[in-house]
Amino acid sequence: MKALKKAIMEKLHEKSSEQHRVEESANISLFRQMLAEVLQTNHLSANDSLFDLGVDSLQLVKIKNWIEEHFKVDMEIIDIYDCDHVEALENYIEEMKTVK
Repeated sequence: MKALKKAIMEKLHEKSSEQHRVEESANISLFRQMLAEVLQTNHLSANDSLFDLGVDSLQLVKIKNWIEEHFKVDMEIIDIYDCDHVEALENYIEEMKTVK
């Protein structure tokens, strides 16, 4: 009986981990979709720099506000300057979420 309970608990843990990965992937996908929309581009990769894509100050404020609203983290514009590549910004957001 203990072995069955252990197997069930492990399976639940795996499902929980997989669900978490799916949710994180969906959030990243929404984030990239928002970036593409704000920056008015159809081509956005993890290695793209927001500044190489032509981000301006108003767009930076939109991005910052969207991040704060959707990820429930506090962020400064300077944080986006420091993490201006798409993947770096995604990683920074994930770190900020764990600090909360």
